[in-house]
Amino acid sequence: MASLALVVGVLFDAGGSLSVREVWEAIEAQVPRAELVTATSTVADLASEVDRDDAMRAQLVDRYLTARRFLPRLIDTVTYEATPGGAEILVAVEDWAGCGGARRCRPPTSLAL
Repeated sequence: MASLALVVGVLFDAGGSLSVREVWEAIEAQVPRAELVTATSTVADLASEVDRDDAMRAQLVDRYLTARRFLPRLIDTVTYEATPGGAEILVAVEDWAGCGGARRCRPPTSLAL
């Protein structure tokens, strides 16, 4: 992706005084076209992942509003266990359940993420 930064530098240096052919010659003197195609594809993939992550976060928020109605009862009803590595998560779940469905609940101080 550093190659894309080089291309932008060439474009800024050109300052509108070069033809399209001259700009491409200046760009290809810095970075091969195949490398630019790969870098552009990588950036497009990363950008689409961000878009998917944003959509997933929005869905989680919507689903949380539904789930928060029954989660306290589920947490009180089911006995959960964890490996030693998951023990802190269990504490966090129990602390969350102790919020009693409040709109805002402080994160547990015992959870060191």
